[in-house]
Amino acid sequence: MNQEEILSAINEEETLAELFGLADKRKSNISALEEIDANISHQIIVAIKTAENKQGIADILYWDDLGLGNIRGVVKDAFNGIVGKKFKPTPLELDLKCPVCGEGVSVKSLTKLKEMSGKFSPKAAELCCNYCYNAELSHFHHPGEIIIYPNPQIHALVKMSYSEYLQTDYWKLVREMIIRRDKECVLCGGNSHLNVHHKDYYHRGFESYNDLTVLCGRCHSKFHDKGQKR
Repeated sequence: MNQEEILSAINEEETLAELFGLADKRKSNISALEEIDANISHQIIVAIKTAENKQGIADILYWDDLGLGNIRGVVKDAFNGIVGKKFKPTPLELDLKCPVCGEGVSVKSLTKLKEMSGKFSPKAAELCCNYCYNAELSHFHHPGEIIIYPNPQIHALVKMSYSEYLQTDYWKLVREMIIRRDKECVLCGGNSHLNVHHKDYYHRGFESYNDLTVLCGRCHSKFHDKGQKR
């Protein structure tokens, strides 16, 4: 073995030794982290169990997460076991105003909080309220499909009764646009006493063209008689 080969072998041994050392260090750290996690889980259980306001303590731990990012499952399990019912976090009120409708912002789940960070659409991170956020997501995935977008009135439209909704200027405009598009009843071809029928009611205030269809009064009554909304 020449000098170059010896130096190469030494370097390889040093590299392997360093790798084995790092592996051992990782194993010891994992063991320490597991012990810390176990202590944190125990303290979470104690905190919820001894608190008068168990929901309040669980809410604080769930939303704050102690900066660890991995204890929400522990909070849920602890609450479920101690209280005997499924933990539902109280909506988190954020110090934000939606720039479209001006309403305050609250989120009901960690998933929604992550979604509103702009994961699906950069603009959605700015449109804070759930209604404007959902409208932006729909617009993001199906550009040009929403009949009137953006809509600053969306918050009020979603919250009002359906009978009030049908009397709004927004609905009257949308209705006119859909009748102009279809021109006649899509079932029988009639063109008198035309109504605009919602296929579903999930997108009130930001309906897409696919959400609505035109029916004559007679055909529409078939849906209405079954207990469906107009």
